[in-house]
Amino acid sequence: MKCAIIAVGTEVVSGDIVNTNAPYIANFLKPYGIRTVLQMAVEDREKDIVKAVKRGLKKADLVVTTGGLGPTYDDITKKAVACALERELIRDEYSVEMLNAYFRRAEKKMVESNLSQCYFPKGSRVIQNPNGTAPASITHTKKGTVMMLPGPPIEVSALLQTEDIRSYLESLKKEEMIETTLKFFGIGESHLEEILSDYMKKEKNLILAPYAKTGEVQLKITAKGETKEEAQELTDSLKEKLYELVGEYIYAEGNVSLEEVLLAELMKNNHTLVTAESCTGGMIGETITAIPGSSEVYLGGVITYSNPLKMKLCSVFRETLEEYGAVSKGTACEMAEGARKNLGSDIAVSVTGIAGPGGGTEEKPVGLVYIGVSTKEKTDAYRFHFVGNRDKVRRLSVKNALYLALQASKELGMSKK
Repeated sequence: MKCAIIAVGTEVVSGDIVNTNAPYIANFLKPYGIRTVLQMAVEDREKDIVKAVKRGLKKADLVVTTGGLGPTYDDITKKAVACALERELIRDEYSVEMLNAYFRRAEKKMVESNLSQCYFPKGSRVIQNPNGTAPASITHTKKGTVMMLPGPPIEVSALLQTEDIRSYLESLKKEEMIETTLKFFGIGESHLEEILSDYMKKEKNLILAPYAKTGEVQLKITAKGETKEEAQELTDSLKEKLYELVGEYIYAEGNVSLEEVLLAELMKNNHTLVTAESCTGGMIGETITAIPGSSEVYLGGVITYSNPLKMKLCSVFRETLEEYGAVSKGTACEMAEGARKNLGSDIAVSVTGIAGPGGGTEEKPVGLVYIGVSTKEKTDAYRFHFVGNRDKVRRLSVKNALYLALQASKELGMSKK
């Protein structure tokens, strides 16, 4: 089943309010086998809302609107939906009773305009709002179904949890759907898509959707079946093939970050980690310490932005800096090894580079970064040339440093066995 979500509100279109309702609703509907195929945001203008609802009904079986159900002059969603569905607005007396009771409990006077919240397209199923005064409604027509929800997210989430809406969504369920996310590092989105192109076209009950994030690629797998077991079987079979093809690039499954995977690996292997940062200025340490419990394995780090501090805190040789410069493989190696020994950890990663926008040369351009990794078994450094502005270069440096630390912990853990 397909769904279209329409956010009503000039404040949403203008960007004054972030539309958090749409992704929340889209994710909420997935377990019921309802796939969102269209999202729109329209101003508080009747003709725009009417046009959006009609478009939604052409594209989907279910249209969900949010916003515009309140008592003010610009709350015109119900009027517009009634126009789009060619239905008259009918007053729901039970909603009037509930509204009067609400104002009595709140010891407030109810003004006449509040009663506008009690009118719905003829034939609607009205659902009372646990967290507000504007009820929701579901209206069935030959063209499709329109569900109207209020705008505040706290009211949307409460209404979706009501028995009325849950039972309605259950009645729509025709298939089971399972979503799985695989996370990749070290391979680009286009390269991954090229390798998986046959699998992306082969099975109609499987949808593969790769999308790039900073420094990594995520692959969302959506499997559909008559039962959960059937959908899970499709997922497991595909995952087995994916691990055979591109398993070397998969670092995690599910909603987990690279830094969380790194910390879990360090804890599993009983390894400690330190960092030595130059161009990233403490971003690696900040990323790691944002995770609760990181203090169990992350001892800390040093920010050696200047050459004197590289020598003092990381034992980088003056001769290395003079001959090869601060941005070099030799300096990155010595930073990592010096930090590991001086700070007493199992693993150390270092970063030194030219983040820009200035400071680059033909020999050492902006975006050139060396990342060093040191364990008791070996020390090495890797050359990268990142493309982008200063922020992107620094963020890509952090991602790659975390990934190299993860690989180091895995290798060190294997050597103990």
